[in-house]
Amino acid sequence: MQSSYSMSAPEFLSDPAAAGALSVAVGDVSGDGRDDIAFLSLRSTPNPADSRMEIYVAYQRSDGRLDAAVRIAESNDTFAYQIATADLDRNGRADIVTTTRDGVLLLRSNGDGTFASSTAVAGDPADFSVTDVDRDGRLDILVDSSDASATVVHGDGLGGIAGTSTLPLPASAVRTTGDVTGDGLDDLILATIFNRPLQEFRIYPALASGGYAAPIVLSRPQDANHTSSLTVGDFNADGRGDLVLDEAKDSASLHLYLQDAQGNLAPSVAIPRERGAGTLIAADLDRDGRTDVAMGHSGWGYIGYYLQTGTGFTPETLVNAYQFQGRLYYFAAGDLNRDGCGDLVIARTSQSPVLLYGRGCPRPRIANCRFPAGVVQSSRLEAAGFASQVVDRYDDNPGVNVEQALPRRAGALFRNGRP
Repeated sequence: MQSSYSMSAPEFLSDPAAAGALSVAVGDVSGDGRDDIAFLSLRSTPNPADSRMEIYVAYQRSDGRLDAAVRIAESNDTFAYQIATADLDRNGRADIVTTTRDGVLLLRSNGDGTFASSTAVAGDPADFSVTDVDRDGRLDILVDSSDASATVVHGDGLGGIAGTSTLPLPASAVRTTGDVTGDGLDDLILATIFNRPLQEFRIYPALASGGYAAPIVLSRPQDANHTSSLTVGDFNADGRGDLVLDEAKDSASLHLYLQDAQGNLAPSVAIPRERGAGTLIAADLDRDGRTDVAMGHSGWGYIGYYLQTGTGFTPETLVNAYQFQGRLYYFAAGDLNRDGCGDLVIARTSQSPVLLYGRGCPRPRIANCRFPAGVVQSSRLEAAGFASQVVDRYDDNPGVNVEQALPRRAGALFRNGRP
């Protein structure tokens, strides 16, 4: 059956607190079964030493509308742009992860609008992934903290920190996690790696005992540009994690790597896209049980989405979102109006975020359309769909071409030059 899914005209989050939202994440922070929006907003002062990065949450009401955002915490890292939601203590509420000047900040949701905070030192935190690094069943924070090593902030399973350790992993400008080797464990995938050819990307297979094995090194053609984004999901409905890669090039195609029955990625298949490289999200937007792909095109004002069908992906559908960033953490997916469809929220830094509401989804078999209680903002395989309690239901606005702009950093080249 052909999907009738589409997206509404853009709406703008009118809350004054969100006017300067730099980055966004979506998750059920209150634990009421409805997706909320968390975002970062910079509070500048004449004295830079007094400036702060403020963290807000806009809670979704029972009528599907968003309440005025509430400031819940602040960070001393005025260069921060990283934010994620994840259920660190497995209690059904999404907690919040962001960075400080020299580490990470965890905000465990108490479900009543208050949060318990924990911090850990982690070098120079350029990026992070929320994943179970040591395979103890508890979510950890894997931090890209130096050119040649990563810091693991070990979760204690209660929303706090059990300790830290380091792993010999190179810095990279692009990363994601997901099971692309077929063993049921989330692997680490790095691209645009410090001191390596720009065409190279690596898969670090997860070890059952914790940590990662030696990398599987893959390369794009010699004339390829560096990678701008990666995302993992089941993109052909065979139950295996696949990989989509976007090349940082204005006119290019997405590259789909399907996992075979032996746990290897097959040679890539090109998926045409519109102009402008950007950031990828994997999510079941139209609620048909298949993982779709959304993309923010840097410098061109629009976002696009591909719906997965029984024979592949539909051509990209474009929606003007009046955005021009296209970087990591600047947009997220979830059900933001409680109608069971997948929606998108896009941060725009100097203007209020844009909301794109999905519509035309089939009658849902589950009550709410939200990401599972694990990692929400990273691109793990289980984050590719929405999950909730089961219930008994019936069955062209071109902008500046920024293709030559490298991702935020690739090791030392960017470590002292934050955006």
